[in-house]
Amino acid sequence: MLGGTPWANGKKDKALSAHINRLLRILRLLRDHGVIRKLPNQRKYQLTDKGRRLTSAVNALLGAST
Repeated sequence: MLGGTPWANGKKDKALSAHINRLLRILRLLRDHGVIRKLPNQRKYQLTDKGRRLTSAVNALLGAST
């Protein structure tokens, strides 16, 4: 179904399937590590307190000069 959408960027079926699979694995890792949580009865996710601290630390790290 995603093959004809702009999100697919002209990828063939196999490449698009592999890309979606990678995104789902990343989502699972973020949930397993407590960075995000799924909202009940919805198809949405929310950052946890741990996720907020982590993203703040990463942004500070990326913004720092050496």
